[in-house]
Amino acid sequence: MSATKSKLNEFEKKNPFNTPSGYFERFTFEMMSKLPERAEAPANVVSIWSRMKPLVYMAAMFCGIALMFKIFTSNTGAPDVQSGLTFTSPSEIEDFYTYYEDQLAIDNYRQSLFIEQDSDSK
Repeated sequence: MSATKSKLNEFEKKNPFNTPSGYFERFTFEMMSKLPERAEAPANVVSIWSRMKPLVYMAAMFCGIALMFKIFTSNTGAPDVQSGLTFTSPSEIEDFYTYYEDQLAIDNYRQSLFIEQDSDSK
């Protein structure tokens, strides 16, 4: 075992590896000479559409949001008779209600015809 220790002690302090003289001074030049020549990359051409696309998409998004806001905030039920109509005289009010009653009567008549046709077909 003492022989093994003495051999290890010989190599312990000595570096068995070495570099050739002037290796690091010539390294860059030799490496660059071994690389192939680099071809120039063509310049990227950016079209007008590529530049305008984000702006067009953003404008479409805002139009969609405005349209949805308009649809969801609009009154989807029956029209409000009191807020939408203005009458200047009592005769206009009477004419309106007469017309409205006539329309209701016509609608009821059409519904009754539809119900009668439906019951006859069964």
